[in-house]
Amino acid sequence: NDTVQADVLLQAVNKDNSATFTIDGTQHTTSLALTGIYNVVNAAAALACVRHILSDHDSSVSTDRLITQLSTIRPAFGRGEVIYLDDMPIELLLVKNPSGFRLALLSFADPRPTMIAINDNYADGRDMSWLWDVDFDSLRKQGVAKVSGIRAYDMALRLQYDEVPCGSVQPDISPALHSFIADDPDVPERIYCTYTAMISIRRELAKLTDVEDIR
Repeated sequence: NDTVQADVLLQAVNKDNSATFTIDGTQHTTSLALTGIYNVVNAAAALACVRHILSDHDSSVSTDRLITQLSTIRPAFGRGEVIYLDDMPIELLLVKNPSGFRLALLSFADPRPTMIAINDNYADGRDMSWLWDVDFDSLRKQGVAKVSGIRAYDMALRLQYDEVPCGSVQPDISPALHSFIADDPDVPERIYCTYTAMISIRRELAKLTDVEDIR
């Protein structure tokens, strides 16, 4: 059988937020601003793509230079984006389908105060039944501090079926977010959110701290 030789192989995702890639038989380990398993896999794919393009146009660019540039790439807004409020990180994780939510839960397993905001506006998709295809057991021990968004009660019910403690339910995102922040102002926090919920959360955070403009 023919064996496909990978141009870039993701060898390891390390606990110190670094990753090891094998390229041309040599291992390269680099720290990453990107977070989440899916982002690291995408990084490997991006390296392979760039190497393929450069092979036709500029073979002088070294692998070390590519790895160095990779380490500077930050997550796109809402996709592992970190917004700092009084030097405390608030991590925003966009969730829009079962596989994405499952990978987000797997990638960000360290316990910290957590909020989930679920909307069902047109840009989010109207059918939220996919939430029942996500396993929330990993949140059982720490619980979810706040559930918000148009479909907050649907999300809270889903958590109840997985025996995940839920602190409070507040469909209105603005007061829910401010309450969530105020309850644990001195520790890192994490928010899983659908697209329009994320936009609302970023808008509210922009009133409190510097938030990158996405327009």
